[in-house]
Amino acid sequence: MTLLAKIKNETSGGFLSSLSSGVIPLPHQLHVLNRALETNNVRYILADEVGLGKTIEAGMIIKELKSRGLVSRTLVVCPTGLVTQWSSEMQEKFHEKFQVILPSDYDTIRRLTDSDDVYRQYDQVISPMDSIKPLERHAGWTDEKVEKYNQDRIYSIINSGWDLIIIDEAHRVAGSTGDVARYKLGNLLSQASPYLLLLSATPHNGKTEPFLRLVRLLDKDAFPNAKSIVKEQVAPYLIRTEKREAIDNNGNLLFKNRVTHLVSLTWDDRNSLQRELYQKVSSYVSKTYAKAQRNRKKNMCLIFLLIIMQRMSEFQDEITTAQLKQKIYDEWGERPTLYHSIDKLVATMKAFDVLTCDKPGKYHIKMHCVPKDEIASFMVYTAMNIDGSAYYSLQGINSFAYLFPFEYQMRKEMLLRDERFEMHNFGGELSIGLKER
Repeated sequence: MTLLAKIKNETSGGFLSSLSSGVIPLPHQLHVLNRALETNNVRYILADEVGLGKTIEAGMIIKELKSRGLVSRTLVVCPTGLVTQWSSEMQEKFHEKFQVILPSDYDTIRRLTDSDDVYRQYDQVISPMDSIKPLERHAGWTDEKVEKYNQDRIYSIINSGWDLIIIDEAHRVAGSTGDVARYKLGNLLSQASPYLLLLSATPHNGKTEPFLRLVRLLDKDAFPNAKSIVKEQVAPYLIRTEKREAIDNNGNLLFKNRVTHLVSLTWDDRNSLQRELYQKVSSYVSKTYAKAQRNRKKNMCLIFLLIIMQRMSEFQDEITTAQLKQKIYDEWGERPTLYHSIDKLVATMKAFDVLTCDKPGKYHIKMHCVPKDEIASFMVYTAMNIDGSAYYSLQGINSFAYLFPFEYQMRKEMLLRDERFEMHNFGGELSIGLKER
């Protein structure tokens, strides 16, 4: 039997890659692997709902493509906050070493390797999305300097001979228009590799144009215009499992049906400070933030504070001033203005009763339960206005990072009786939006 025949025989009978000791794949993850490799054109949107393991699915596909000799160079592009997770998951679950290249690493690698071709020094790379998107302009930079930056960072990574490119949170590269930097990045990346995986739990936000831009990254010919966005045309490119369908290896549902019931709570004297906090935060969100949005250039500090509170949602236990600083630097870079604003930011969050101080430099994040449906509805309504997307799943509005550190629960019946919200059904999935006024 020839080598080719052996490979064909092995492939027809299953997979060439052996399962890692760190992974016991679930049925829906094996389904994704089968679907992704049933043709030679591995260009798909992996759209499983949140929590179903899209990173694991991508890792399984990487291993199998490498085992078949189809892939040796892989690039993962993801939001900054997911870089560490990707690196550790690939190492721990698949024994695959990925080199993380941050903006601050670029010049160092170039000096150490004595090569301008930084990304060709490693076969498996993880890069933050916003650190490689093309710049249109930069304060204080000439057009020549902007072009040199783009050549060094963006076009260097694009022209590095990748076999497989994975974009996590891929809906972000769909862009609000075709002119935004993230979409331009996505478009360049889609042409830089024969194999492409776009990972997103929410590839369709209710608007056709962003989804059209996303699927065109996979195949421009198959999706020439908005009329081509129909179920029959999209289905071959989209692999999705919903939580209600997911089962374990014994055939049992992974996620049990949730049973909820209404508990009425009333304020008493013990809750006076809490009630005052809700009133102040509600007033801040509805008035101050709206005012800041109307004049963003002069009021960016207010928007910035809300974003900082959102980013802190990942800290579940004690947080130090150093961790807070590092989180800010990870998101916005080490700027002198940020460094000198840390104390003011911490003081403001303490005033909002977000942080409690046990001892100097060490804090705990204080969660606040929202006791009334009306307050929860108002907060979700405000968060949807801030976020700006067209539609959300019920799970999505119940996990708004913008509303950290408040705990609340929106239910379908609450939304039905609130005239500010509207609901639609896209492909069997409930989507919630805001009514136009």
